[in-house]
Amino acid sequence: MEFLDSEIMKHFMHSAPVNIFFKDTGCKYCFVSKICDMVSAGENGSIVGKTDLEVQKFSEIGKMYYEDDKKILATGEGSQYINEFPMEDGESLYFEIKKNAVRNENGNIIGIVGIVDNVTERVRLEKKAEELSMIDGLTGVYNRNYLKYRVEEKKKKLIFRLQ
Repeated sequence: MEFLDSEIMKHFMHSAPVNIFFKDTGCKYCFVSKICDMVSAGENGSIVGKTDLEVQKFSEIGKMYYEDDKKILATGEGSQYINEFPMEDGESLYFEIKKNAVRNENGNIIGIVGIVDNVTERVRLEKKAEELSMIDGLTGVYNRNYLKYRVEEKKKKLIFRLQ
């Protein structure tokens, strides 16, 4: 099998159906797919060479990403989560982030690889399904499912306090 040179690999990565990024052990971006770079960098140019602390519009999310990167580098365990990004029009966008440690042939962690996927439509549909399962469509009143949910939540809080 023939190895691909770095230019061909860049073309593959930029053409991938998901947003891909690589970070070094300093949590700085080494590579980002074009869409990932455009969305994160905005008018400030590329995010390559920067950390999430420097590029994220929402500083609390930037700090969470950075701390998560540090944890991945320390433990070698990947992570996966969905973040909400409020928009100016009152709606929100939702992105799922999956990250794993990258190891060299000796097993040493040399960075982080991750993907970012826009899951906004999926999250909206899940929220709508949850709402429909708890509110009567005809009357708009909470139904039995909602009451069961609330009772379970109260039980969890009570058990937590008793421990």
